Amino acid sequence: MSDESIDRITEVILRGTAQDVSKLVSPVDGSPLVISFFSGRRMAVSVRSKTGNYRLNLDGVDSPPPWVATNGANIETGSLNI
Repeated sequence: MSDESIDRITEVILRGTAQDVSKLVSPVDGSPLVISFFSGRRMAVSVRSKTGNYRLNLDGVDSPPPWVATNGANIETGSLNI
């Protein structure tokens, strides 16, 4: 897994549309991702693969990602209602 794949996933999760996010898969094994947005005083996004082989935590998120408005705070890639 390269830094480039982590950077791409991070960029899509923070700035991508629901359609962009729905195409993401684990860079380790290609499995769907479970993505959760946490609001509050300090916003964050948690990403994990369905198989548990990949995890990414993004702390200190500036604003809710675009997909939160249309799909809610908890989503699974491959099953978004677009």
